[in-house]
Formats: sequence, structure tokens, C-alpha cells
Amino acid sequence: MSDDAEQEFFADGIAEDIITVLSKSRLLFVIARNSSFIYKGKAVAIKDVGRELGVRYVLEGSVRKVGNRARVTAQLIDATSGGHLWAERFDRDLADIFSVQDEITASVSGAILPAVERSERERAARKSPQSLDAWESYHRGMWHLANVEAEENEKARSFFRRAIELDPRFAPAEAALAVTDLNEITLFQPRSREANISHALEHAGRAIKIDSTEAAAHAAMGRALWMSGRHAESLAEADLAVSLDPNSAVAHGARGGARLWGGRPREAIEPLQTAIRLSPFDPLVPLWLHFTARAHYWAEDYVASVAVARQLRHSFPNFRQPYNTLIAALGQTGQADEAHAVMAEGLERFGEGFRHYMSLPLAELRELRPEDRQHLIEGFRKAGIDW
Repeated sequence: MSDDAEQEFFADGIAEDIITVLSKSRLLFVIARNSSFIYKGKAVAIKDVGRELGVRYVLEGSVRKVGNRARVTAQLIDATSGGHLWAERFDRDLADIFSVQDEITASVSGAILPAVERSERERAARKSPQSLDAWESYHRGMWHLANVEAEENEKARSFFRRAIELDPRFAPAEAALAVTDLNEITLFQPRSREANISHALEHAGRAIKIDSTEAAAHAAMGRALWMSGRHAESLAEADLAVSLDPNSAVAHGARGGARLWGGRPREAIEPLQTAIRLSPFDPLVPLWLHFTARAHYWAEDYVASVAVARQLRHSFPNFRQPYNTLIAALGQTGQADEAHAVMAEGLERFGEGFRHYMSLPLAELRELRPEDRQHLIEGFRKAGIDW
């Protein structure tokens, strides 16, 4: 939106880079540069753009230069209704124009897929189950999966199975089925570990066989592998997931988890923070925060571990995992009274199963390395807890 030809190149570069990044997502159909650029500088109705290009969503934006600063705006619009789904403004110094271009590209592309997915889930949720096709069944399943409850997990599973019945080569649904198995272990039925790990490996493997570039499938495989105690393989799968889709929150979350359980806790924190930044309302955020608290614990930063675990317990009181980390970290920081209070709350909230979970043997909880388990037990003992 200026007369400076150099800024036109800058604007074109940002648009082209965003198109390139979004095109890497297996869940998006993205119109190429040559077709989308024909609307550049024209006053055209968004609904007309959507109809002419055959797309449901339109991303538009502008660049305006003021002195040595640039203001870049971007907004995602539902082409069928004209409603705004997401908008952002970036004010940046142009001292390093390419760095600014890369930063804005990453920020915009990282926000688009979650916004589109939310819209698709809401659209699918408004339709009757009998009328859903494979794509819509998948998103209806994702809508249920976002409601973190055991019953909702089962409903999500049924819609993913329906999607696969309608399209046996729909890799995202297979990957999502693996996630329901893993979530059941982590959140709802820890005693069903063996069967669910086996099912998760099967579904993730099938998704990868159908589409080896499906980042979510490699992320799910990474989670299933660390639960199997296969840490080197888990790290490789998680790294591959991130390389396939650098803007995937679940890929970064899997990388953080793989590093955590694989004995590299300090290196786990950055990808976990990236996962939360990319998808701050993701149903897996409590799990990523739990991993962050545990990473601080195993890195012997017990104060940071207490802070994260304490906040997680406050925000998600029915999420069992952080209680263990908090008790151990409180023991390491000499706060035994609070540790006993947390233990009492855990027993009241989760029953004797909570004590069983704390004392699971290595043979059953295979993601725990022997030295990591001993580190936890040391914290329990310092807190005076009969683990």
C-alpha cells in the first residue's frame, strides 16, 4: 500500500513464502501463487474469490511502510459467510528485511491451520452424523477429541473409524485414532496401557504407510514408541514429524516428549514451549505443561518445576500426572508440608489408584528410565511420602 517498488517486492515475498509454507500441510488445499496473485491490488468480493478459486477460506493482507518501519496486516476470512476467523498486525523495523519476512511468514502460517481446523470442526458439529463424509467425520471426531473427557474420547474414536470406513486411505483419521489410544492411557485408563500402546502403534503405522509425509502420524508414532521404552526410535520419529511440518504443534510436542523421556530434559523445554505457542488452546496443552514441569525436575531446576506443576494442578485439577512431579519437586525444595497436602488431595481426588500410579514398576511404565525413576523416588522420600 505504498508507491515504493521495493516494498512491493517485500509484500510479494511474504505472500509467496506463506503460500509455500501452507502448501506443506497435508490438511490444506492451497491455491498456487500464479492463480492467487491475479487478485493483487483489485477490489474484489471475498465470496467471489472463494467461488472462482474453489476455496472455503481466503487469507488477505497488506504491507504499509512508514519511514524504516513496516506495518503488515493479515486476516483469514470464511469465503462462504464473509466472517473473520483470525486477524493480526505486525509492526517491525526493516533493518533486516529478510529476517522480518521470515518472522511474519512463520507467525501467519502457524496461526492459519489451527484457525481453519476450528472452523471445520464447528461446521462438522452442526451437521447430522449420517450426512458426514470422510473429511467431515474426521473433523467431527477432532471436535469431540478437544473435549477432554473419557466419553468424548470414545465419541471421537467412533467418528475416526467412520472416516476410515468412508475412505480407507484417509491417513489423518488413522493418526487421530492412535491419539485416542494414547490419550486413554495418559488421561483416562492407565491400566489399559499394553493394549492401547499396541493399537496406537498399529494405527500410526498404518497412517505412515498410507502417507509417509503425514506429520501427525509420525508424532503419534513417537508418543507410542516412548511409551514402549523405544527412546531412540521415538526421537527419530518426532524429529521427522517436525521436519515434515515445522508449524505442527503436535510434532513439536512429540519432540519435547521424546527428548524428555529419552534422557535429554534440558533440550525438551524449547520444543514444548513452541508447541504451546503454536496451539495455546490445544487439548494436549496440559500434557505439554506436565512434560515441561518434569523436564525442569529432571534438569534439577526444582523451583521451576514446582511453579509449572503447581499452576497446572490449579488450572487442571483433574489431570493426575502433575501431582507426582509436584510432590517430588516440593520434596527437593524442602516443602514437605505442601507435598503431604498435595498427596492427600491426590488420594481424595483419584482414590488408591493414585498411589498405585506412583509405584508402577519400570516393567509397566516403560518410558521411565531407571535413573529417572530413582530421581523421582528421591523427591518422594525427601517429602516424607510413603510412595
